[in-house]
Amino acid sequence: MTASQITILLVLGCGMLILLAVLAGLILSNTNSLPNTLPIAPISNPTSSSPTHSPQLPTVVVGDYIVGTWLDNWAVPCTITIKKISGTYEMTRLYSDGSGETKTLTVQIVDGIERLIEHPDSPAGDYMVILNNGNLAFYDNEGFIYENYPYDGYAKEIDTLVPTFTPTLKPTSTPTSIIITLQGGDIGRGWFNDDHRISLLSVYRTESLDGVKPFGEWNGGHEAGFTQFLVVELQFDRFTPGFDDYEMSGFWLWAYTDDGYREYQADQYLYKSLNMIRVNYQETVREIIAFEVTPESHNFIMCYHAGIAVAPSNKIVNECGSTGYQFKFGD
Repeated sequence: MTASQITILLVLGCGMLILLAVLAGLILSNTNSLPNTLPIAPISNPTSSSPTHSPQLPTVVVGDYIVGTWLDNWAVPCTITIKKISGTYEMTRLYSDGSGETKTLTVQIVDGIERLIEHPDSPAGDYMVILNNGNLAFYDNEGFIYENYPYDGYAKEIDTLVPTFTPTLKPTSTPTSIIITLQGGDIGRGWFNDDHRISLLSVYRTESLDGVKPFGEWNGGHEAGFTQFLVVELQFDRFTPGFDDYEMSGFWLWAYTDDGYREYQADQYLYKSLNMIRVNYQETVREIIAFEVTPESHNFIMCYHAGIAVAPSNKIVNECGSTGYQFKFGD
């Protein structure tokens, strides 16, 4: 082989090597451009992280606790305490004679409002709601009935007076006596709202009613110095469709001194009045109640289903006008 032939072979060999190198580069380039079939994992940054969004959980009170205590003067005066024990509401009523009762309440959520039900089978649909202001409100199928205000510690310094019921006794007959008319205070005025009104028409004193003299058991009646009836005439009006029921024995009267000290709570005599009356739409009803008082008493406060509060000194510190109907009057 001549020198020129060797040179040609070397040139061809180098060309082949260059060609092979180019082909290898193209193959590697195509391989790196193939799509990745595995999911791409995010790269975590130990110094920072994206915020995590989760549902906002409500604040929950853990354990058993007292929800609230309220003074209830609606029917039989008592204090109401509601507790939440193991997720269940329990209500305790404590009466003025020291007796009491505890019941488990049923809970029903209606339009986001928690209803507490004492009698689930009641046809009237009675239930309670603890309002945002802390008051305990009572409702039935007809709507709102009344509400109680929180009992916030009066028991430590103030005795809250709650009336008891006068038993029916046999009256003693006496001759007809004269009438002494009272004029002061709220006589001739009325409490009202859009639905109804209670008006105090007149008040007078007398020593007997149809031959009957005071005979009450609380204060001893005529023999204990309660020798007069204080006769109260009320008028009830209903302005809107529907009706109102009034429990006449729910009107309570206290006598007090000129400087605001309680003297006594008066015995009641439902003179010519039913215990329960109903006032229908556009109807006017008049009723008379009598209370047994002493001739020496000259200032009176009458409440409907609400009590007064007095300090240990008998000073009146809370009247009933803030929780119900109230009339003040005197000689």
